[in-house]
Amino acid sequence: MRSAAPVGPARSGRFFARRFNLMPAWLRLFGAQRCRLLPVGLAILVSCAWNTQATAQSVILAWDPAANAAGYRLYSGTTSHVYTQQIDVGNVTSTLVSNLIDGQTYFFAVTAYDATGLESPFSSEISYTSGAPTPTPTPTATPTGTPTPTPTTTATPTTSIQVTVHTNLAGLKFTVDSKAFSVSHTFSWRSGSHHTIAVTSPQSAGTGVRYKWAWWSDGGRASHIVTPTQNTTYTATFATQYYLTMTASVGGSVTPSSGWRRKGKTISISGTPGNGYFFNRWTGNGSGSFSGTSASASVMMKGPITETASFTQSSSPTPTPTPSPTPTATATPTPTPMPTDTPTPTPTDTPSPSATP
Repeated sequence: MRSAAPVGPARSGRFFARRFNLMPAWLRLFGAQRCRLLPVGLAILVSCAWNTQATAQSVILAWDPAANAAGYRLYSGTTSHVYTQQIDVGNVTSTLVSNLIDGQTYFFAVTAYDATGLESPFSSEISYTSGAPTPTPTPTATPTGTPTPTPTTTATPTTSIQVTVHTNLAGLKFTVDSKAFSVSHTFSWRSGSHHTIAVTSPQSAGTGVRYKWAWWSDGGRASHIVTPTQNTTYTATFATQYYLTMTASVGGSVTPSSGWRRKGKTISISGTPGNGYFFNRWTGNGSGSFSGTSASASVMMKGPITETASFTQSSSPTPTPTPSPTPTATATPTPTPMPTDTPTPTPTDTPSPSATP
């Protein structure tokens, strides 16, 4: 068993960067090598131990998980440090590489990336020769033409771009790939990689104040996927809204109804008295409010506003009804009594004296 000498930063000893924390991880190449990934800031160093077990035309690569890693990418090629193939294996710690050509030597390196898309540099390189070459019989002496050299494919470098996401008003919340932020943030992403940016709306800012999302600078919806290919800034624009409270006392009504209004907008208000009442005055509270005796007025939304209309009952006197004259009673004549005739008394015969015997 022999150890492959580490390359790159390994020669200068260990050093650390605080931006990306990678825990130690093992890279195992079944059929070729067993490699230990060591954290060096954003870099990954590899020390290797050789193994002779192999399976023709395929190889399994495996590694222990790295802390804070959201996934891994495997790079490969047939020329040392020239990687023509890239596999994003996701957040797993092993992968099977198939369709290898017998006798061909392949070179591998792995990177880790976190939830923000920040990707580490390549690990030190390991190599693997697929299968065992088939013995070739000694040919007869036949003139052989000069073989045409096989062109070497030039690897396309991975481009990293800077992407800034923020809101037009300080302190408002947004998410990038489901991670919440409330201040401007700049990400380092691979060119052409996919990411989701989103906002929630409305967002409250206290009593009577809120912020409502209006648009993203790229014209996308509140939540949408972006695929930047160059340095880009995405800005979420919010509009400030204030609450207008409209109330009326007994005897009338007001318009418009209570509700949210855009900052700086002028609103016409009106009070309408009911039957038997007349409009008295407006009493306003808040920046841009109105107070006065005009039934129709306007307010400007410079902050939360409360407008109260008061109405007074009409004071017209109730007419007193005219009394109807009482008719004078007519005297009833008293009948005069008729004189009654006095009856003439009937004379009584006086008896004659009789003789005394």
